[in-house]
Amino acid sequence: MPKFKFDTTPMSKVLGQLAEARKIELPEAVRANARLLAVEFGRRTQPFGTKQDAGEARVEKDIGKIIKTEEDGPNEMIAAVTNARIKARLEQLASENRWDVVETIFRNIGFLNSWGDMQYIGSGLRSIHQRNRNPRTGRTARKASKLFFTEAGALQSYITEIQRRVGLSKSGWSDAAKEINTSSRAGRFPAWVTRHSGNGSAIDNTNNLNEPTVTLTNSIPWVDRICPLGERIRAQQIVVAKMKKQIAKILEKAAKASA
Repeated sequence: MPKFKFDTTPMSKVLGQLAEARKIELPEAVRANARLLAVEFGRRTQPFGTKQDAGEARVEKDIGKIIKTEEDGPNEMIAAVTNARIKARLEQLASENRWDVVETIFRNIGFLNSWGDMQYIGSGLRSIHQRNRNPRTGRTARKASKLFFTEAGALQSYITEIQRRVGLSKSGWSDAAKEINTSSRAGRFPAWVTRHSGNGSAIDNTNNLNEPTVTLTNSIPWVDRICPLGERIRAQQIVVAKMKKQIAKILEKAAKASA
């Protein structure tokens, strides 16, 4: 379960400047920017960015690499057959769902050389999809272990089911952000993320004035694969840069006021 502690080490100087510039306590500065960090983590957890359509399109593309419809799979291959007699025979067999014979003919004419085998899937799309995913990244392989295909309606139903999960991994950061008691409302999570809940938390230890901390936890088991350490470090760097800009603007405004 990945955890990330937002503390004052090595950002104590920046946080101290921000608290002084905004005339607020250091703990509030930690809480406000911990929330900002949770939002940045959300952006950097796949699907990257804040657009639901992009995540749903990725789901459809990934599943489509593994499982084809009859039209995009064997029927498309039949259309490419140049021998009229063989093509007519294949079209007849396909209309009768005699895919075992279609497979034999495809193999005899060399159409399965790059696939090896083909298999019609009446059910069990989930198991086929999962078997062809990378266990480390969750991404599907470039090509399945064989030519899997099914009816268009069945494939679309499965794609829609998986698309409903888009935003689940980001929701752990959303849950953590909600638990941070701060007046800051910087950054919001979209509805397709917040529709999922119960996947994250925050531990507020800002009452320790010597070392105020907030620990963000995303309890999605695979989140460390889709929000890797490098992205989390980059998120922290971005938040530090934003804090420096806040300080500069506040000090500039204060200087103008005093003048």
